[in-house]
Amino acid sequence: MLLTILLGVLGVGSSAMLLFISGYLISKSALRPENIMIIYIPLVAVRLFSISQSTMRYLERLVGHDIILRILELMRKRLYTVLQPQALFLQSRYKTGDLLSVLSDDIEHLQDFYLKTVFPTVLSMFVYGLLVGVLGLFDWVFALMMALTLGVIVFLIPFISLKMTHNRHIALKTGRNKLYEQLTDAVFGLSDWVASGRTEDFLTNYREEENALLETEKKLQRFRHI
Repeated sequence: MLLTILLGVLGVGSSAMLLFISGYLISKSALRPENIMIIYIPLVAVRLFSISQSTMRYLERLVGHDIILRILELMRKRLYTVLQPQALFLQSRYKTGDLLSVLSDDIEHLQDFYLKTVFPTVLSMFVYGLLVGVLGLFDWVFALMMALTLGVIVFLIPFISLKMTHNRHIALKTGRNKLYEQLTDAVFGLSDWVASGRTEDFLTNYREEENALLETEKKLQRFRHI
């Protein structure tokens, strides 16, 4: 995980240096330097940072996904190891749909938690602190203004986003658990559904609830895009 964060920092650093050196190169070239060697080193540096920017981001994704998928593999094995000896006890206390929800959804969501929350948060906090600190070396008043401005992006907007989507995420989770329960109950009682001739009724109700969940998921996606 530390390696993933380090690669992310190097990727952001390469992007910043690429922007700085390319601007310096354009400015120097506009002044018509007497010797081409004056802009040779910045020219090489632009190539270096443009390549390293893409390379570091790729390696960050590669290492990050590798470690998270390994963690999820171990967690699934551990969960199965815990559940297997207690199969009869769990069956008497929990519905099969609940267990399926844990196995398929809950652990899977940890992947997004690490890749889309933990790693970006640590990286953004590091960049935020580094940027404000560097600006403070030149002008502490300007650094304070930037700290407040970027603080809105780093702290306030994610907090508002969390508050606005919290209830929808809970509703989505509850709805998925209910669908799992209905589906497993229907599979176990398939002969009863067929015998009673109400197979179409079940499918219609199931599709309606599934479409309602999809609509909630679309609203979350729209909010995320905005």
